[in-house]
Amino acid sequence: MRRRVMIGPKSLDVLYTYTYNSNNYHTFVAPKSAYYYVECWGGQGNYGYNDSEDRFTRSNDPGYGGYVAGFIKLVGGDIIYVYCGNGGLKQTSNVVKYNYNGGGSGHSMTNESSGRYIYEGAGGGATDLRLSNNSDPLNVDSLKTRIMVAGGGGGGCEYYFIGHGGSAGGLKAYLGGYAKGTPASQVAGGSNSGNNLTNGNGGLLGVGGGCGFDGGSYSSGGGGGFYGGPSGGISSNAIQAGGGGSSYISGHPGCVKYDKYVFTNTKMIDGNGFVWTDVKGELEKCLILWVDYMI
Repeated sequence: MRRRVMIGPKSLDVLYTYTYNSNNYHTFVAPKSAYYYVECWGGQGNYGYNDSEDRFTRSNDPGYGGYVAGFIKLVGGDIIYVYCGNGGLKQTSNVVKYNYNGGGSGHSMTNESSGRYIYEGAGGGATDLRLSNNSDPLNVDSLKTRIMVAGGGGGGCEYYFIGHGGSAGGLKAYLGGYAKGTPASQVAGGSNSGNNLTNGNGGLLGVGGGCGFDGGSYSSGGGGGFYGGPSGGISSNAIQAGGGGSSYISGHPGCVKYDKYVFTNTKMIDGNGFVWTDVKGELEKCLILWVDYMI
C-alpha cells in the first residue's frame, strides 16, 4: 500500500475544473479509490442599478458567493454530480431574471416619470456536489443528497445608497442592505420582517426568495445555497437588497453529516471573507483535485 501525506493542494496530482454549464450539471466519476480535494465557489448576485448610472456605485453591488473545501474518500466508480450556479450579471431587458441553481429572481421595469429602466438584481446560484441527479436543480429529492454547498450572494438593488446584496455564508449568511429579519442558516431559509408594504419572499431549501412586489415596485432576489436567502422587502421609504444563501459541508463543524460521504480538513469562508481569492466571489466553479493516495 502506498501512502502520501495529505498536506493540502501541493500534494495533488490531477485537476478537474467545472464551471457553469448552460443550466445543466456535470458528472464526475472517481477514476480510482483515493482521497480527493474539492473546492467550490458560489456565484455572486446580479447588479442593481438604473440605466442612467455608470454601473454602479458600490452600494448597489450584489452579495458575494461563499467558498467551501475539504478532502473526501471515494471508491473507484463513485459518481458525484456537480451543479455550478451562475451570477454577477447585469440585467439588460425588462424581464424577470434568475440564476441557475437557486438564485432567486430579480426584476427590471421602466420608471414612469423618467422612462429609464430600473434593475433589481437576481440572487447568485449556489455551487454544490450531490449524489442524485435531476435536470431540475431544485428537485427536492436531489437537493437532499447534497454533500457540499457553496452559497450564492444576494442580488443588489437600485435604491439609493443602501442596496448592497447580502453575501453568502458560512454556516449563516448575511441579509441585504437595509433588511431586517433572519438570514439563511443550516436549518431554514432567510426571511425579512418589519416592512409596511411587503416582506418579499423567504428562502427555502436550495433556493433564494424571488423578487418582492408591492403592486408598484420590485425588490432583488435572494441567493441560492444549502438554504436560500430572502428577497428584499419593500417599505414606504426603502427597497431592500436580497440576502445570501448558507453554505454546507458534510463533516464540517456545525453541519449535519451525510451518511458515509464525510469531508475532512474542511474550510468554509463566507462571501465577505475574501481570503480565498482576490476576486471576491465573482467566480462560480468547482475544482476536484486527485490526491495520489491509494485507499
